[in-house]
Amino acid sequence: MSIIEAPGIRAVTLAVGLCLGLTACATAAGEPEFPDVRMVYADIALDAPDAPARLARRIEATAADHCRRHAARLTPAHRRGQSDFCRDGVRAELVRALPPTVRAVHDQGRRARTAAGAP
Repeated sequence: MSIIEAPGIRAVTLAVGLCLGLTACATAAGEPEFPDVRMVYADIALDAPDAPARLARRIEATAADHCRRHAARLTPAHRRGQSDFCRDGVRAELVRALPPTVRAVHDQGRRARTAAGAP
């Protein structure tokens, strides 16, 4: 996992090394066993009122896209019927990898969604 914060670039790259269940993952020839996830959030002004919602949508879209491409390799066979298993794991890892200031923005949005009755 690496967090990139350079002038003009804010991104999180994370190697999904958890295999979302600690089972062996088959790899295709020439592909890494655990493909990296990269999420850029430089275009989100973290002090803007809509930042928590935009960050949540970005995390969700990144997780969904990554799982759409790699779920067959990342999801253990006994979990493949659970459509959210891969997405939930990747989403959690992305949030965990965020720098503390960015995670605080995410957490603020999560608290607001929970208070409003959203999951």
